[in-house]
Amino acid sequence: MLGLLLFVPAKTHRLLGALALLVTLVVAAGVLVPLADANWDVAGWAVGAWFTAATGALGFLGALKALMTRPLSRRR
Repeated sequence: MLGLLLFVPAKTHRLLGALALLVTLVVAAGVLVPLADANWDVAGWAVGAWFTAATGALGFLGALKALMTRPLSRRR
């Protein structure tokens, strides 16, 4: 849902980027806690766990991009 809100025109997306970063940290914790319980053995991971890990990584990159993008300046 946050990704769709970033398509709305705005001067900056820093607030949504910060919120996306918080959501990404929760997703990363949701991946790392079960992995730590399994003694860091990824042999038993199903496809869904890999998609969850990719979601966390790509969400982190998207959140950083939204936080670091400067406001657009309009030229006259």
